[in-house]
Amino acid sequence: MRGLDSLAMRDGGPIRDHQHEAPPQPNLTVASLNENEAADLQRDDDVLASALSIPISLIRPMAVGAGEDAQAEQSARAAGISWGVQEVAPHAGPDAGAATTVAVLDTGIDPTHPAFNGVNLTRKNFSKSPNEDDVFGHGTHCAGTIFGRDVDGVRIGIARGVRNALIGKILDDRGSGGTADVARAMQWASDQGARVISMSLGIEFGNLVKWLEESGKPPAEVLSRALSAYRDSVRLFDTTVQSLGAQGVMVRGGAIVVAAAGNESARTAASPYIIDVSLPAAAVGMISVGAVGKGAGGYNIASFSNTNPMLCAPGVGIVSAKCGGGLAAMDGTSMAAPHVSGAAILWSERVVQDNPRASIEIVKAKLIAGCKATGFSPAVAAGDRGAGLVQAPA
Repeated sequence: MRGLDSLAMRDGGPIRDHQHEAPPQPNLTVASLNENEAADLQRDDDVLASALSIPISLIRPMAVGAGEDAQAEQSARAAGISWGVQEVAPHAGPDAGAATTVAVLDTGIDPTHPAFNGVNLTRKNFSKSPNEDDVFGHGTHCAGTIFGRDVDGVRIGIARGVRNALIGKILDDRGSGGTADVARAMQWASDQGARVISMSLGIEFGNLVKWLEESGKPPAEVLSRALSAYRDSVRLFDTTVQSLGAQGVMVRGGAIVVAAAGNESARTAASPYIIDVSLPAAAVGMISVGAVGKGAGGYNIASFSNTNPMLCAPGVGIVSAKCGGGLAAMDGTSMAAPHVSGAAILWSERVVQDNPRASIEIVKAKLIAGCKATGFSPAVAAGDRGAGLVQAPA
């Protein structure tokens, strides 16, 4: 079998300052290894977790009809605010988020969009595409919801005061990538001081199987290898996310990682089915986000939203920045996750105001405890909404 990219999280040992000892600081490495070398890596006592780099893809927005798009944009213009922002952070001022660096790991960004005026955008391309341009508009839309400035009198951003944003393009111009790209970008974002990392992508198990089939192995062995690779990826993301959240007090480091739960469910199909939250959102320590819309009976879980998220956020008819300028509406858990990332920024700043030496875990606890469990349709199950609808600090 050909050389494969393998990821390893190694124990880097504790970091000490004059008064405190911080938790161990693991180091991520990525290397092309053959099967024997990869097996040796897993037996290394210094390796906390390792896995093959396996395919990931964009959690693509659900199709929004032209009429629905126009109606959502018209409603936002009439109200002067996106309904999602109104539900999550209606009172956040225009300078909210100024002290926090956020990372958006997605398809890139349109840096010329007026929504990002005044934001220092540090861009890095981790994908196999030749440049950092956002050809999908997905990353631009997500970034707009997190920290976009008002566009044509419409408020689209939760934390409009963000001054520094890290934009990692981890999905190529086909919307594809690998877990190695994600891990590299997460490490980069943490090293650059991100307090919140936002991702809307998922692992494609079917593509992983097809990829392994190219080796010519028997189907049973291919399936076994695919399951092992998926299991190892779960463990690696568990270790990575926990290490980012366990770097001691916030003045020294640490990041909250937010990820979309996935759009694979079909709750209203002729033969309905519901899928569990997918990787990387399913990793321990990750803030996984489901999507809701508004109905006559209250908040409804979006028909496409996967179950068992940690919490939920508006993800239907979300108006935000459009590549090339202007506004566009999109549906998806990809649109819900940025609302949570924006709220996490505001909670981070609130917690630091109260205690500059607070940990990331305290911010996560506040974020979850602050969710609203009321206002949902009676038909919504607790497992579908998690802790409830995310709320920024009042």
